[in-house]
Amino acid sequence: MSTASLYTLYRTRNRAHHLRTLKFEQDVSLPLHLSLFNYTNTSVRKLILVGCDYCFNEEECILFNRSPLGVQCEVLLIEVNNRETIIHLVKHMIKLRVLHVRYDAGMN
Repeated sequence: MSTASLYTLYRTRNRAHHLRTLKFEQDVSLPLHLSLFNYTNTSVRKLILVGCDYCFNEEECILFNRSPLGVQCEVLLIEVNNRETIIHLVKHMIKLRVLHVRYDAGMN
């Protein structure tokens, strides 16, 4: 996907004021984890990151839960490669009501 296409996608998502659920399905060539940290739509409450062929590490989860999307997230489906990350998500995502985690110690 080109830089112009990514910009258009992000701009469109940020204008969707009533968007409640965001699901990513992609291959690892797109930097999903980096794009999440800059997403600013305040209406998203449910984020589905399982099935996007990416496993979040501890550092990425810490950055994510400090991001605007992580702060407002109430329902999160995510794949992680570190069990301590699960505890960190629960402790620091203050609006989180539902957490579904797929743990894969072998994935980086």
